[in-house]
This record gives sequence, structure tokens and C-alpha cells, in this order.
Amino acid sequence: MRHILVILLGGIIMLASCTELEQEPYDELTQEQFYKTERQVISSIGPAYAEIPYDFAAHWGVWGAQEIPTDQIMIPTRGKHWYDGGAHLRPHWHNWNLTEAKFNTSWSWVYGGVSTCNRIKYQIEQLENPSETAQKMVNELNALRAFYYFWGLDMFGNIPIVKKHDVPENYAPDNSSREEVFNFLVSDLEEAIPNMSGEVTSRTYGRLNKWGAFTLLAKLYLNAPVYTGNATGINGTTMWDKTIAACDSVINSGKYSLEEDYFANFATDNENSSENIFVAPLDPKYSNWGGYSLAYASLHYQNNKSFEGFMGGPWNGVCAVPSFIDSYSENDIREDMWLSGYQTNTEGDTLEATVRLAGEPLEFINEVHNIENAWENEGLRINKYDYTNYENGNTEGDLVLFRYADVLLMKAEALMRKNGGEPTGEALQLVNKVHTRAGMEPLDMNELTLDTLLAERGHEFATEMWRRNDLIRFGEFTKPFYEDSDVENIQKKVVNQDYVRLFPIPSQQRNANPNLDQNPGY
Repeated sequence: MRHILVILLGGIIMLASCTELEQEPYDELTQEQFYKTERQVISSIGPAYAEIPYDFAAHWGVWGAQEIPTDQIMIPTRGKHWYDGGAHLRPHWHNWNLTEAKFNTSWSWVYGGVSTCNRIKYQIEQLENPSETAQKMVNELNALRAFYYFWGLDMFGNIPIVKKHDVPENYAPDNSSREEVFNFLVSDLEEAIPNMSGEVTSRTYGRLNKWGAFTLLAKLYLNAPVYTGNATGINGTTMWDKTIAACDSVINSGKYSLEEDYFANFATDNENSSENIFVAPLDPKYSNWGGYSLAYASLHYQNNKSFEGFMGGPWNGVCAVPSFIDSYSENDIREDMWLSGYQTNTEGDTLEATVRLAGEPLEFINEVHNIENAWENEGLRINKYDYTNYENGNTEGDLVLFRYADVLLMKAEALMRKNGGEPTGEALQLVNKVHTRAGMEPLDMNELTLDTLLAERGHEFATEMWRRNDLIRFGEFTKPFYEDSDVENIQKKVVNQDYVRLFPIPSQQRNANPNLDQNPGY
């Protein structure tokens, strides 16, 4: 079933690259031909979804921008490998520059998706008598456009709002304030949701339905104090009741539930997950390159022998920050998402290291002695998705974007913040649903604090691109991550001024559009 969905949603080809992208136009010039029939309209929505995976879940794109600056992920330099001019060290130290490829790629991804949504909307609007289905698709496209914009809002804050496809040639819009972008997205979603499909079947799999849009709206409401605050993202408007109501809409729909097995959400057949609300369908045979390239980016060169059908050689780079691994509770099954210890092939034979420790057994250790000169076996590696038959940078499991567990924890957080940061009975119940699913004893009321909740989110959503967002909202992003760390050079260059809560508008984009004003501090 999945490969049919991938073909259906893969109406355009997006080639991923480790190098920075060309500047994306805010909208494309109008086409001569428009869709004439209902069937053509329905099939036309595929390209808007096909934009999602590529450059999104990649260390050179949105994933890298959201994860590497946090206390969970690093890409240490390993001998002559992975230095790349300091491109992976600077984000970890928060001393990035204005030309970082990760930021430019992320900006281009955002506006590539926005542009495609605007174009398809424009084509639908050319129909003389659009049907109810076509009109619902316009609402779906508005919600999907908000999904793309959400990441631009979160990373860059003050970005242009482009609502139309038919814009003048050489269009160069000004920035809107972060609060204006926030209000625009909230308004679009609130208007779209009542007219979106609530169907949860194979026909709607991989598309943003009403419940996915509610989840996105809850994300916006929850982060409203950041998104509506001052230039450095503090002292904004709280929207706890609206967060709770949006989460309740998903919960009370009865459409989703926690999977009994945490890792079922990331299995090769995760289209059967009762927990995944919004996914990007992938398939190694039918998807274009790079929908989930992190297996290549993280695993050791020899680890392709550890999984059945793994095609191509990994690059031995991305790993966990050792202190984050140390933060897991003893019985937390989610720690199994990190490869550790001696590595074997599919027949159980121990693999050998190939570089600095050539000929010795390959053993991943939870140490990184020097982020600027790490050994090939240092740092635990990402193993959250099932890598069986991994090929072309794609897992057989689909890329998870929104999960029901997040809805439960967002509601719990809003309840606690509404209660002055103190737990409530309902918040405790919601957190324990997620906490005990991971194999641990329930928390009691005295144990549930905002710090506990942040830790729970960190373990539950590790590598799912929410850590930077969470750290900023909890006020931890500009505090030292590694006060007790023995890792040489991991902290000495960290910049923790308030302005780093926003990334700079990439120089490449400002060169292409001189109307863009730079974010404060840069």
C-alpha cells in the first residue's frame, strides 16, 4: 500500500544535496495550463506533500538546524571527516554565521513548500465551478502551507508572508513581524479546520487532515509566549486554554491512541500505527533520495552489514551527546533507539573498526573526548527507525511528523502552566500514559514538575525535531547545556545571548531580496 501512496504523493522530484540550495522564489510565474477536471484537481495536491521529506529530515536541512544546537545531538569532527569548514561545530556552539548552509537550505525548504501550495491553490481557483471537494482541498492546502510556515516562524521568526501565486515578476516581499506571521497562521488554521476532512483511512493517509491541523494549531498556541513576545522570544501572550481545547479536539475525536509498543511508530509497517497523526510516506524503491538520510549520517561505515537489505555505505557522523544518554532512567525502553556496544553483522559476527582503531572490534561507547577530534567509535548512533531494506536515504517506515503522544504531553504542559507550573491530576494522568508506556513506574504528584516534563519530552521525541523548540519554550536554550561535561571543547565556544533563540536570515536570501531585514543581534 505504501508504495502506491508514495507514487501518488510524489508528483514532483526533489533531489537532496549536502550543499546549499539555490535561492527559492517566493512564488513561481503562472503556468499556461490549469486543471480542468475534478480528477486533475484531486491529483494535483501530490506535489505539495512531495516537498516535505527532502531537505527536512536531513543533517544539512531543517533537522540539522533544529537538533544540532541542542543538548541531545552533535556531529563531532572525526579526524579528517565531518569538519566541513566548521559547519557542524558552529551550530552546536551557537556561534553560527550568516551563510550557514543549514539555514539557507531550511529557508528554501519553507518557501519551496509555500510556493507549491500557493500554485496549486491558484490552479484550483481557476476552475469556473469548483466542487465541494475542490473547495475542501483549498482548506487543506492552507493548512499544509501553515505547516511549512510553522518551521519558518520557529526558526527565523520575522519572515515574509506570501499568500498568492500570481505575484509580479521579481517579487521581493518585506519581512512581517513574528507576531504577524503567528496571527496569520492561527487565522488560516482556524478558518480551514471546520472545512477539512476528519477521515482517517488509507485514502487520507499521508495527508494533513483535520486532526493534524488541530495538532499544528496546538503547537502554535503552546508556543504563543515565544512567538508573540519580544525580538528574542520572551514575554508573549499565553494561550493555555486554546492549547487545551485544540488538544481535546484530537483526543475526543477517538481517532488515535498510544501504540502499546513505542517502536511500532517507527517500524517498516508504521502505516498501521494508531498513534501517528501526520506522516510523510517514504519507500526505498519509489521515494526520491534523502527522505530520511540520518541512517547514512549517523551509522558507522560498517553498520550497513548490521541490517538486512541496507544499501550503500553510512558516513559515521551524527551521534548523541553523552550527557543526554546519561539522563535516561534505568528502565526507559526509549534508550534502545541508540546503538551502543559491540556492533555485529546480520549473522552475529562482530564488526571491525576501519580508521583510527582499524582491526579492533567496533564498539560504540557513550563518550566523546573531544568534539573537534572524536574517535570513530565515540558517541551512540541513531537507530529509531527500522533500517531493514534501507536504500536511497529512505526507510521503509514513513517519516513521522505528528504523534498522539505529543498531543497528550502538550495538553499536560498547558494544564500545568495554567496552574502556575504545578501539576494537576489530569496532567499527571496524561504524562503517565506516555511515561509508563516507556517501561517505567508511574510518576507521583510530587515528581511531576516542568523540569520533569521537559525531560520526558526529550526522551519521548529524541531526534524528532522538537528539542530546540522545547528548550526555548522552557527557557533552557540559552543556558549552558554541559556544566558537568568532561568533553573537551564542547562548551568553551558556546554563545548564549538571547538573540540566538532566532536564527539569522541567511545572507543568500537577503542578497536575493534586499527588502529583508536581518534579525536582531546579527
